[in-house]
Amino acid sequence: MRQAAAAANAGEDADASIPDRLDQKGAALREEGAGSREAAAGGRCSLEVEVPDEEWDKSRGLYEISPHMPKKVRQREIAPAGLPVSPVTKERLQEIRRKHEAIAEASEFDTGCVELTDQMKAQIVPGDLDELAIDPHQSDDVRELSSNRNTMWGWDITAPEGGTRPSTRSPLRHLTGRPGVSPDSGFTNI
Repeated sequence: MRQAAAAANAGEDADASIPDRLDQKGAALREEGAGSREAAAGGRCSLEVEVPDEEWDKSRGLYEISPHMPKKVRQREIAPAGLPVSPVTKERLQEIRRKHEAIAEASEFDTGCVELTDQMKAQIVPGDLDELAIDPHQSDDVRELSSNRNTMWGWDITAPEGGTRPSTRSPLRHLTGRPGVSPDSGFTNI
């Protein structure tokens, strides 16, 4: 646990070169007792995880992931919801991929731990499964991101008998996968 924390806290300067960041992470891991091979693997893995986060933080406003959720869903009414993702998102993925290639080239360890994809997973999950019926328009939650048009997910949301359900309170919790990181890697609330 201390080794993982040491790697995470070393080499955080995004303006430093990839080899310098890998060296800092490896040194921090060796100081915590990791062997040379463990330090190389841990440094590479740590940096592969940090790079997508840094790139997404830098690009706020340069890409668009904007959910369209209904304000209210009335009893037995079907309300559409959608999530468009713009092509600029795929361009950001290509930049992250270039940085991952630089990490692989500079690393002493030949196996990475982060899988980059051109896919994204999107779901709407009700806070209480009895609250709403969610019917997806697509057959799979995982979609390939397009480089020339919006990628779109859509759902129909139906409230059960018993009144209006506001979507701003939590019978709805809408989630999307992190673009570019393997769809099974985790979710981010939007």
